[in-house]
Amino acid sequence: MSPPATLHLLLCTVNGVAFGFDVEHVTAIAVPEAGVAPCRLLGMLGVQDGAAGRPALSTTSFVLSTRTRDGIRPIAVDDLEDIGEVDMAQLRPLPATVEPLALRTGIWAVWLRGPRMVFLLDPLRWAATPPAAPTSPAPSSAEPSSPSSPSSPSLL
Repeated sequence: MSPPATLHLLLCTVNGVAFGFDVEHVTAIAVPEAGVAPCRLLGMLGVQDGAAGRPALSTTSFVLSTRTRDGIRPIAVDDLEDIGEVDMAQLRPLPATVEPLALRTGIWAVWLRGPRMVFLLDPLRWAATPPAAPTSPAPSSAEPSSPSSPSSPSLL
């Protein structure tokens, strides 16, 4: 009988949310350089880090160099928690309602680590450089913005 398939994960947190990277996709770990602003992990996932008028809770403590589909991309995280081996049978698929969005952002599974959910990321779905931010015209004073218009979700 062959042993169960396992995955070696680097666990990190951003704003208290746990994420896991296959260690094969992390090429280096460093502290942030002064004056250099690496891409924040939450921003890559399309989540607003902080809400309007309130500061973000997270602070960059480490920068992970991750292997993407076309190069290396530095990603800022708050804290590194652990490196461990996980049995693939313990991983849970994403709910069908969030799967399309999650797959676009590189989230491919969830691991329940005790009472905590860990979102597993696949940086091979990312580009080495972030796409240009979409530009949209500013609302005119004659057209007030609707409070029900879609926006990035906030973790606060």
